[in-house]
Amino acid sequence: MSAVKTYFVTRSTGYYRNLFIIFLLLILSVSSIPSLPDPDITTPYFKIRTDYFFHLGEYFILVFLGISWWHKKETFSLIYIVIMMMAIGIIIGTGDEFHQKLIPGRTFNPFDAVSNISGSLLGSIAGYFFWRSALIHSSKQDIDSKDES
Repeated sequence: MSAVKTYFVTRSTGYYRNLFIIFLLLILSVSSIPSLPDPDITTPYFKIRTDYFFHLGEYFILVFLGISWWHKKETFSLIYIVIMMMAIGIIIGTGDEFHQKLIPGRTFNPFDAVSNISGSLLGSIAGYFFWRSALIHSSKQDIDSKDES
């Protein structure tokens, strides 16, 4: 197992729970700021809205942290946790866009909501494959250690 994967796998669920909650509060806090600078990249031919990439990344990380928090729960299968966190990411991401309608200087942007949903879906897929591979690897190590005894 690589050093990076080992680092993530050896963390406790409380570590991921705390990161998830802090990251969620950070997202909601930034969403509540009345006006933010427009981080667009403009060329003579087109305009790139970089905030869509920020939205995608925010919800990718949020859902990945949520899966990391819940993946060790014995009562739920990994696929159930992935689907649950995907749904939570979609609900929070869409709800956050509606929340911005209440903030002066902010508006509901359906493309931001699509970016939030896309980040949730991609984070779910990445979380599933990362933790599935980690669980398979750890179960192989358990089998090998039992064979040695």
